Amino acid sequence: MLGALRVHVVLEAVSVPFFAQFLDEEDEFVPDAELVAGGRAVLDELARVTTALGTLRAA
Repeated sequence: MLGALRVHVVLEAVSVPFFAQFLDEEDEFVPDAELVAGGRAVLDELARVTTALGTLRAA
């Protein structure tokens, strides 16, 4: 069904349990190494998919 809408699903995700524990004194989000790695994996997958789908869009 999503293919009909020309939507591609990116399965990578980052779960942030207990969000408040990652807030510093100034209420800024400060992730640990695991969250940073997860975020990097999501962005890497998005970049990979964007490149691949870009060639399809141009066609």
